[in-house]
Parts: sequence; structure tokens; C-alpha cells
Amino acid sequence: MATEPTDTVTVTVGGNNSDVTVSPASLTFNNTTWNTAQPVTVSAGEDDDATNDSATLSHTAAGGGYNSVTGNVAVTITDNDIPTDVLTEAVKAGQVRVGRIVTQQVVAAVQGRFASTPSQAGLTLTVAHEELTGATPLAENEGVLSKVLGFESVSGQQLAQGSSFSFSPPSQAEAGGAGVEHTRTPRLSLWGAGALSSFHGQEDTLSLNGEVTTALLGADWRTEQWQAGAALSHSWGTGSYQVDGGGAADFSSTLLGLFPYGRYALTPRLGVWAVAGYGRGKLSVTPDDGSNREYRAGSTMVMGAVGLDGLLIDGGAEGLSLTTTIDLLSQRTTTEQVDALSSSEGSVSRLRVGLEAGRPFPLANGAALLPSLEVGMRQDSGDGETGLGLEVGAALAWNDPQRGISAQVKGRSLVTHVEKEFRQQGLALSFSWDPSPH
Repeated sequence: MATEPTDTVTVTVGGNNSDVTVSPASLTFNNTTWNTAQPVTVSAGEDDDATNDSATLSHTAAGGGYNSVTGNVAVTITDNDIPTDVLTEAVKAGQVRVGRIVTQQVVAAVQGRFASTPSQAGLTLTVAHEELTGATPLAENEGVLSKVLGFESVSGQQLAQGSSFSFSPPSQAEAGGAGVEHTRTPRLSLWGAGALSSFHGQEDTLSLNGEVTTALLGADWRTEQWQAGAALSHSWGTGSYQVDGGGAADFSSTLLGLFPYGRYALTPRLGVWAVAGYGRGKLSVTPDDGSNREYRAGSTMVMGAVGLDGLLIDGGAEGLSLTTTIDLLSQRTTTEQVDALSSSEGSVSRLRVGLEAGRPFPLANGAALLPSLEVGMRQDSGDGETGLGLEVGAALAWNDPQRGISAQVKGRSLVTHVEKEFRQQGLALSFSWDPSPH
């Protein structure tokens, strides 16, 4: 009130927009509260667009000497939806980052195949961190058997992180074929791997967080100089978008891909390799505005990578070994138009130069521990984060050749980047078992 009223004053608030509600719609002032502000909340109902609502609120006073006093106030209600054009850009930003993670996971798995020595004939199998070994009675394998047969529930993330296998049929030389040189006999191997990575990024007024899990199943053929194969992948991505000033959305995506690869050994210590791939999947975006809307669009990914790896120092069974790698990867993602969500297309690339050092530590009975440390400089370009960054990785491997069992845990993290909000971490676990160790 401008002045103290003579009695209680009631102010009625109304609007000219039926979609706008006012709470409370009636205010009461008296001799003690006449100069105290009272809050009024103005809100609009949920709608299917991201436009702001407006209304003119009328105020009518009665009593206390304020009869027939009126006043109007124009208000604007900011919409809590993400505008479709902003949502389209958010989808593009998210899919580009998911695609980059998948590409890096595939390349890392394939590089592991190139770095591995030809496996001995036989099957190695791990399911959700449970090792299947033929060196013990069947009853002692109940953990892995219960998971394989479905008696114990296993999440998809557990399978992806803690499951792996490889299989190499015996070569003609190993099978007892006469007159065959073992080192020149082509070898066929089947393998499986899994990886989990998380990311965080900032793009103008948009921030993103997410995780990507990938399971891989592959086969390759190896000779003394050549190695060629292909891998099938199934990836799951989940995360969220947040727009500064209001508006958020959750997303999930799946991607099924095929990735042929090959490597040629220029010398016993130097090799060149390449990976290509195509993936197709589905994207689901749910704005966090209470409207229960969901956009479901198809998505595709195309990638390619080339690299050079070399052994700089060969430390043998007990010395320090140093290897180097240079690789360049590029990927492009597209999403289809669905409802009010427009189609989008984005691409990113990464050039990386890395060094890895490792030294075996012999244990009893011929076993050994192999810790290793990797450091790499990367240059990112494209529609995601750009600029230079430094990433580090560490691994610890254990190998018991007498029992044919080996295990490795490896992690990698982006420790610094010119894009300060860009963060990325990854974890990979692998196990193997040789039923007929030599």
C-alpha cells in the first residue's frame, strides 16, 4: 500500500491468459502488513513448444479506503523446455561424443590385437569376471557356469567390463602335420573384449555428461607379416544435457557396428595398420520438463583410423621395453529427423602420439608381473572439443605360463586439455586361459 489503510484491504489478482495461473489469487493487507511485500507465483501449463508465455495481470483493491483502486502488470513466463533448435544441437553434440568414445574403444581393442603375440591353440573364457578353467573339477567352475546358464543374473555392464575370450584352432604343425614350418603357418583366432568410458564436455551454454559401454566380438587371420580381421561391436550410451538458463534432457543410444582391420609388419619392430567401420543404431531423447515426450531417431556412424607402431627398446624377459605409436582417427555421426527434432550431422578427429614403457618382474614358478605406463599427446579437431591434450594410462598384467592363466587391468584418463571442461576416462579388463600350457 502507498499509505496505511483504515481497515483490511483485499487485492484480487487476475490474468487475461487462460493458460496462466496465479497463486495466490487474493492478497490481504492490514494495518501491520500494509507496507510488507507479498509474493505472487505466476506459471503456465506445459505445452509442446519452447516459446515463452505472456499475460497482463489485473489488480483490484477493496476496503480500507482503497475501493476501486486498480493496476495492471505485464509478465512473461519463461518456458522450461529446451527449444527444438537447441535440442537438435544438443543431440548432435552428444552423438558426436558417443561416436568418438566408440571409435576410441574399437581402436584401442584392435591395437591390443596387433600388440599380442600369436596365441597358442585353445579356448580362453571369462564371463563377468569369472574364469572358466579346465585345470580344476567342473564343480569348482560353478561361478561362471551359473552365469552362463542364467541361474545368476548379470547386468549388461558387468558382461561388457568383465568378459573376454579368445580361440585359436591348432595349426597343421601343432596338429602333427609333417613338413610344415610353424612360424609360417597362418593362424585364425577368435576374440572378445569389453570397455567402459565416461565423458564430460561443455559447448557454449550446453554441458554434457555420459557413459559408453562397448562389447566386441572379432576374428583375425595372422601370418608372419600380415594380420587381418573384423570385429562386431554393440555399444550402449547414456547421459544427459543441461542448458544454461533452464532446460535439460536425458538421452540413451545403442549402436551396432562392423569394423574390418589389418596390419602389415614392415620390419620385425615396425608395423602399419588401419581400421574402418560403419555402425547403425537408435537414439532416444527425453526432455526433463514433465511432458513425458520422447524423441526416437535413427543414427549412423562412419569411422576410419590409421597408425604406425614400433618397438624402440626390447628389454626381453626382465628388462625395460619401450614402444611408440602414432595414430589418426576420424568419425562422422548423423541422426535422422523425427517430429520437431531436425536431422543433424557432426564429425571429430584425433591425432595422437604415445609412448609406453613396461618391465616384467619374474615371480615364483615362472609367473611374472608386467606393470606398464603410457603417455600420449593428442590433438582434437571437429565439432567436439578441439585443441591439445595430455592423456596417461597404466596397466598391470599377471601371467602364469605353467597354469596358462593371465590377467590384465588397464585404465586411461585425459589429465589436461585446452578445453578445461573436457574430461574422459576409460577402463578395460581382460583375462585369458590356455587349457594346454606349454
